[in-house]
Amino acid sequence: AYSIVLVIIFQIMMIFFMGSLFKYTVLILLAPFMSFLSEKVEADSTGKSYPFSMAQLVTDILRAIRINVLNFAREMLFTVVLWILALIPVVGIISPFALFIVQSYFLGYGLMDYNAERWRWSYRDTETWMRKNRSAVTTVGMIFHGLFLIPFLGWIFAPAWAVIAGTRVALNLRAQEGGKA
Repeated sequence: AYSIVLVIIFQIMMIFFMGSLFKYTVLILLAPFMSFLSEKVEADSTGKSYPFSMAQLVTDILRAIRINVLNFAREMLFTVVLWILALIPVVGIISPFALFIVQSYFLGYGLMDYNAERWRWSYRDTETWMRKNRSAVTTVGMIFHGLFLIPFLGWIFAPAWAVIAGTRVALNLRAQEGGKA
């Protein structure tokens, strides 16, 4: 009986792991398109355009891969901790909500990083800014997460809609800060 329960728990954990891996794979594969989309949203909002550079595109793709792989690893670390905490009575009630918030933060981070890479912020500056604006970053991730749960259509439209929302939010936050990192 215990072995059946363990197998079921393990299978559920694998479904969550594969779902997260799928989301990050989509973000990595769509990085060139989403970077371009974010740039166009900023150009429409501010009038500032960025000249195309193949070298910069490659740099941006490599940064997106690095950010998303790191975010995936950190998300998985927090996920395992929250799964363990879910086994504790009372704390287990909060765990699914905390898991959703953690996943949303890291997804939002990856979606809003297109702005930071375009603004040529270092990884450290980006990390500081994302933490400082964690509620906005998490909200963008929640938009993506919610839309991504819609089979097929969500998988197609969620990345674009979340990048548009993330770019607009980042521009507003940066304007409030006076344009600083």
